[in-house]
Amino acid sequence: MHKSTIIRISATLAIFSLHGTCAAMAPDYVGIGGLFLIAAGVIGLIFAAIGAALDYKRIRGGIIGFGVFVGIAAIVIQSLMRQSAEFHEDLKEMDAEKQAALTRSLEALNTRCLNEEKFTLVRKIDAGSKIFLDLPPGQKSPTADSTPLTPDSEKMKNQRRRFGYSFPPSSTYQYHDPIAWIETANQPKVVASLAKTDFIEYRNWGFIPQSAEYGRIERLAPKQRWLKEGLEDLAIAHSKKYPSSSGHHEEWPDEDFAFPIPVPQHKSTYIFTVEDISTMEDRSLWIARGRIRLTNAATSEILAEYIGFKSLLKSKAECPSALKDSVMYDGSWDLLKYFFSRIVEE
Repeated sequence: MHKSTIIRISATLAIFSLHGTCAAMAPDYVGIGGLFLIAAGVIGLIFAAIGAALDYKRIRGGIIGFGVFVGIAAIVIQSLMRQSAEFHEDLKEMDAEKQAALTRSLEALNTRCLNEEKFTLVRKIDAGSKIFLDLPPGQKSPTADSTPLTPDSEKMKNQRRRFGYSFPPSSTYQYHDPIAWIETANQPKVVASLAKTDFIEYRNWGFIPQSAEYGRIERLAPKQRWLKEGLEDLAIAHSKKYPSSSGHHEEWPDEDFAFPIPVPQHKSTYIFTVEDISTMEDRSLWIARGRIRLTNAATSEILAEYIGFKSLLKSKAECPSALKDSVMYDGSWDLLKYFFSRIVEE
């Protein structure tokens, strides 16, 4: 067979091999590129056959070669079609499993919201009250203690490799990960605005967990508040030690928040907490149960409490009554607005 014909045939086989490899590794990304490779392979076969046929001394060999490679092309295309069908069938099966779990979760969520959602207010607090946000990270659902921590299954890993995601999303998500409210609530300046206060304390978890600074209590207050509390020396000392991060104390604004200053202990009147209180039954249905609470720091008296639910499979699925009048621009629940708008005196 002529050398150019052999080159064409080799190139054609390489193209089909490349397409088959792509389809096997990431069939969901083959798409137009896959069609291009198939078209290139078919054209290559045709030119290979023409080249073989023009080799007059071996016309019979060219005809046989043409038939052989057309057969190979048919087998390759059939294989690719089968891979594509398997891919879409497996994806459909996984999505159906997720949708069935979501349907059960939303039904159970609505039932819990109707029967168990509860907001309790003992008494309101004055605007301008001192509030400490005690929201430690790393919390787990209470169900984590009853559920062994296992690595992701091979099925989940295979789904992520093929589809880009899996169901379940991870081995820890359903029973170990805490309700998202905890992270959402850690916004000191937002709470200050809603509570109409110029005194907010919180824990800073932005340091290395092993360091002494991890979880230190910091205070946000304008200069006039530091003066009022008689703690200006503490703020001034910090600003002199860390001028690049906190600025010079003499330049701090009188009314607006300055920079957060670490303090030995909180001096707030009230403590704001968010906890995951899910049960095994909740989590088995992909539901997280949460509790938002404000307590008196001196007496531990509970002044306000909200208990509600959230679907783990649909980010914006919360209890309907909570969603009625406290929704953010993106459609998610504004839990801080919901809570503080009900507990702060106007």
